[in-house]
Formats: sequence, structure tokens, C-alpha cells
Amino acid sequence: MPSLVEERTAPAAAGALIDKIVAFWEGRAIWAATELYIPDMLAVVPMTSQEVAEIGNLHAPSVDRLLRALSVSGVLQRREDSRYELTEAGKALCLGTPGSIRHLISSELGHDHYGAWESILGTLKTGDTAFEAKYGMPVWQYYGVNLEASQRFNRSMKEASLAFIPAILRSYDFSDYSTIADIGGGTGAFLSAVLERARRTRGILFEQPDVIADAEPCLTQNGLSNRARLVAGDFRKEVPVMADLYILKWILHDWSDHECIKVLTNIRASMVYHSKLLIIETVVPQTGGSPLEVYMDLNMMVMTGGKQRTEEEWRTLCRRAGLQVISIRGTDSPLSLIEVGRA
Repeated sequence: MPSLVEERTAPAAAGALIDKIVAFWEGRAIWAATELYIPDMLAVVPMTSQEVAEIGNLHAPSVDRLLRALSVSGVLQRREDSRYELTEAGKALCLGTPGSIRHLISSELGHDHYGAWESILGTLKTGDTAFEAKYGMPVWQYYGVNLEASQRFNRSMKEASLAFIPAILRSYDFSDYSTIADIGGGTGAFLSAVLERARRTRGILFEQPDVIADAEPCLTQNGLSNRARLVAGDFRKEVPVMADLYILKWILHDWSDHECIKVLTNIRASMVYHSKLLIIETVVPQTGGSPLEVYMDLNMMVMTGGKQRTEEEWRTLCRRAGLQVISIRGTDSPLSLIEVGRA
């Protein structure tokens, strides 16, 4: 017969797990509202649920229940006149808002990511990447043939990058280098921020042809087109650019150790004796870690077959590519700066 202590403890433990179920419902509700552009509607003017439903051609009673839930989550606030308005958190779901994570929410809580996580049981049984099991091809091949998904993912990565750029810039002096090459640098948001800070530095953006096509507007908008050169290519095959500093930001966690060593070896082949490589990634502790660190690791397992790595794993990876870690420093963000030179 269970003791009184056990009887009291069991409901509390179950309640903590039920909170995780609620978090799943909450995330999907935020995703649904974002996909229907409800935050964008409310950014124009506070509305009743009936007004939102009419503008969006939606089912009014269902919308009313969704808005009530989102007000409990702190995304919306219900006023005394029954109209809903955005909170500061809700504003981050709108298109074009500074600090928006609208595309990140869309990508991570729905579409291809959501489908891939449905197949995590197969990964745990076989080690095969869940995304490939779900969609029949590796994630990068999928994005190569699905333009809408690729654009959504690239925009989400830009949003995530923008969130961490200030912390990186506060932690590293990029002005020490005359030429910086951002390898796999997306559409150039990070390189633009670096060049704005290091005004005497020139930049190289190295990316896949389909991604780099969208980089020119970013650099032009920031007045940097005369200081940055765009080079199309595949870093898994070669990195045919010369620079004082190479940057790999949030790249290597996407790949297996074998693929990472190929990328690092390709960069090393282009480095001269004084060149450095700055790897910007999460460095996870040997045990434990924050929820973001450990669940990002699972996300890599599901989506790409990559992983988050410990300090020793980073050192080993670099050593196997003929490189050596010079220093590892944290930032006031989940990312660390791993400075690397030729061995």
C-alpha cells in the first residue's frame, strides 16, 4: 500500500510531465496563429475574435478559443472591450518586426521539422536520420528541390543568427583581420554585422549558389557591396578562398564527424600560416546542459544526422583535420567561440 508521502508525490510528478504536454499544445497553437497571420492582423489594430475571423475568413468560435489560449500564454492580451492586442512577445511573431522570429516559429514548429520529429522512433531504433526516413532524402537535398521550404528555412536561420550577433560581436575583435571569409554564411546577415563593426576589413561570403543568390540585396542594403565578395561553392568539396579569418557559424553541428572533418580539411587547405578559423557553436558539458543545448542536439539527430559537441569532441575533430584549438571562450548567449589554427 503506498504511503501518504508517495500519494502526495505522485500527482506532483505527473503534473510536471503534464506541463510538458501543455507546452506541446502551446507551441502548436502559436504556430497555427502565426501561419494564419493573426499576429500581423492584431499589429494593425486590436480586434475582437469575431473581427479576426472575418478578416481571415476563419471559423469565429474556434478563433475565439485560440485567442483566449494565447492570452493565457502571454502572446496576446485581452482588453476590457473584448479586443485582443499583442504583447511584446506577440510582436516577435509579426513579419518585418525588429527581433521577429516568425519564420523560426514557422520552420521549427511546423512543416518539415514537425514531420521529421514524427519519425524519431525509427532513429532511436536504427540510428538512421528521421528526416530521411520521413521524406525519402537528406534534408539538404530536400531543400534543394523544395524552394518554399528552403526559403522558409533560410529566413528562420537569419532570424536565429540576428538574435545572437550582438553577443558574438561583444566577445570577439574582428577588426584584427584584413579579410574575413564567412563559410556557409547564408544570405550575409552575420558578415554584414561584422563588416559594419570592422570598417577596414573586407569580406567574402561563401555559400551554395541557390542561397548566395539572395545575399546581394542584404549586402547592398547595408552599403557593403564594395567591401564584400560573393563566391558560390560547396564547402564539402573545396573552399577556394584565401582569408586571414575563416568563420563557420552554426554549420558543423549539422554534420557527422566524418563530414565535419572534410569541411575542416578543405578550409585548412586554403589557410596560410597566419590564418585562423573561428568556429561559432554550442559547446555542451560532458553531462547535463541547458534544455536548449540538449534538445538542439536531438533536433540535429532528427533533422541532419549531426550533433552538438563537448569541448573534447571539438578538440578531437579539429585535431583529426590537421588543426588545433587555440582558445574557447563563451559569450552571453548559448554560443561559444572556438578559435582554431593550423597544427
